[in-house]
Amino acid sequence: MRESLPNLKQCFVPDAARGGIVVLDINKSQPGEGQEVLRIAAPLISQYTTAKFIIVCDDDVKVNDWNDIIWAITTRMDPSRDSQFITVENQKVRVLGMDATNKSGAEITREWGVPIKKSPHLVAKVDSIWDELNIL
Repeated sequence: MRESLPNLKQCFVPDAARGGIVVLDINKSQPGEGQEVLRIAAPLISQYTTAKFIIVCDDDVKVNDWNDIIWAITTRMDPSRDSQFITVENQKVRVLGMDATNKSGAEITREWGVPIKKSPHLVAKVDSIWDELNIL
């Protein structure tokens, strides 16, 4: 797969999904690359798994962490624009591909939010008073 997808960093098949989902981590460098990876990866993946879903994420997403994957899907995707059904003709398989990568250039048709990051200072402060808060 790396020969066909040189920007592929990781490929993750979650145990909980029993091979039905494959998550790809790419080093995206240009607009449309997430969609292109889906078109190339679907026939390759279908040779080895029974995956019905392929999710492409940027390399800042931990592909083995469901929280990160769901975050990428819900913050970086517009389902009408970033989802596609891919039919793998020779295997008679149909896969739903989801491009959960950051959008850039021609991909941007609306304003996208900036990822929220926790302030290390604030986290440390809350951690230091957690027991005093007595809320758990």
